[in-house]
Amino acid sequence: MGDDEDGVPAAKRRQPAPPPPPPPPAMVDYISNLPDAILGDIVSLLPTKKAACTQILARRWRPLWRSVPLNIECHGLLRDDGTIDFRGDPGEHLDKAAITRILSTHPGPVRRLRVPAHHMQPRHVNALNDWFVSPALNNLQVLEFYHRCDYANLLAVSSWPPPPASVFQLTPTLHVATFSHCTISDGTARSLHFPNLKMLALEEALLPETTVQSILARCPVLENLLLRGNVGSSCVRIVSPRIRSIAVHVSSFRGGAHLQELVVEDAPCLERLLRTLPDGDLGVTVTNAPRLETLGCLSDVFGVTKLKLGSAAILRLNDVKFTEAVCSVKILAFYNDTLSLDVVINFMECFPCLERLYIKSCSGGKNAWRKKYRGLNKHNDFRLKNLVLENYRGTKSEIDFATFFIMNAKLLESMRFKVESRICMDGSWIKTQHTQLLMEKRKSICAQIDFRKYDCGCNLTHVESVHDLSAADPFACRC
Repeated sequence: MGDDEDGVPAAKRRQPAPPPPPPPPAMVDYISNLPDAILGDIVSLLPTKKAACTQILARRWRPLWRSVPLNIECHGLLRDDGTIDFRGDPGEHLDKAAITRILSTHPGPVRRLRVPAHHMQPRHVNALNDWFVSPALNNLQVLEFYHRCDYANLLAVSSWPPPPASVFQLTPTLHVATFSHCTISDGTARSLHFPNLKMLALEEALLPETTVQSILARCPVLENLLLRGNVGSSCVRIVSPRIRSIAVHVSSFRGGAHLQELVVEDAPCLERLLRTLPDGDLGVTVTNAPRLETLGCLSDVFGVTKLKLGSAAILRLNDVKFTEAVCSVKILAFYNDTLSLDVVINFMECFPCLERLYIKSCSGGKNAWRKKYRGLNKHNDFRLKNLVLENYRGTKSEIDFATFFIMNAKLLESMRFKVESRICMDGSWIKTQHTQLLMEKRKSICAQIDFRKYDCGCNLTHVESVHDLSAADPFACRC
């Protein structure tokens, strides 16, 4: 055993104290160790009151609140008598005085402001004007006068006011804007300028014939447009160089002219053309949209969608005529009264590059195909990968319909059945369905089938706000 320089045996030398054990993973505050910029982004995504409460987490968090951009949700401004406008959690509401105080004292900017549309009424407009001239809104990016269902039937069209004049000084910085329950004149529209606006929603607004075109002409970088339930214009023409998504909801229950015709004259970047709810007749003409990939929801149940797309003309779902196939469309959704294989075959011949198909039907027709379409697949290159059937009941007609694709679609990856709620979907029922659908004879070895209860209250098109138009597939259920 060797000695050190002082003659002390090496075995007796004092060993350095071992480092303390690391704290358990649950005790490590990884979030607070992030840079201020990232923490600020986290806080800015929270509702206003919850963002303010982050100050009590730790001393590290206290200065963040004072500088982060705010997202103000004006869910429940006070009535004149001091009561809340609608039911909900009072802890999540901000009254007019609280919002005014935040705008005047918070050093950070406001990034997003959401106000119920009925607060454009005269009794609230003074407060709105005070907010809109606040320096805190100088760089506002998102302004939403959002639609409130419980007020939809209380405000007559004639009582829809114009937006407060002070709101238009915010337009240069806006990226997202929603206007609901208001009147926008063509003269007002011509005076606007939205140089940075990418998302625009006009919902239940009174718009003269040329107002929409005037607004679009002043949105040079617009990408998403939602037109829902507007009156005052029977025809809208779209000319937009960068628009990618258009969604339309026709509503004819209010007085005044409602939309009957949509003309897409020039939209070279358009990818998605949607009807959020087919509850009225609508004619759609597309002149120039070479990149259009997503189309729907076409319907002949509550209202007919007449579509002219290049050489293709769809007068009804069972009346598809074309001289040249439309190869750009890859996603299609339609709502048919009767599930019909003939209708689907016509669509697939018109749109030969179709990859995803969503179908909602009320009943099943005769879908026997073994003789009629025996040689069809030999002459057609089916590219269908995903098929979704809503209101599935497991009837013979539906099984015949599904087995056609199971036995012929060589690229099929998944087939989803959204089963009607009254069906007892137990293990025995599912096993019987697998047998009847002839899965052992499937053309694509990768094909899978999936049964789910149809308990979603949404329509085929899952578009609740203009933000949803950015989804790659607006028909995929996100509930």
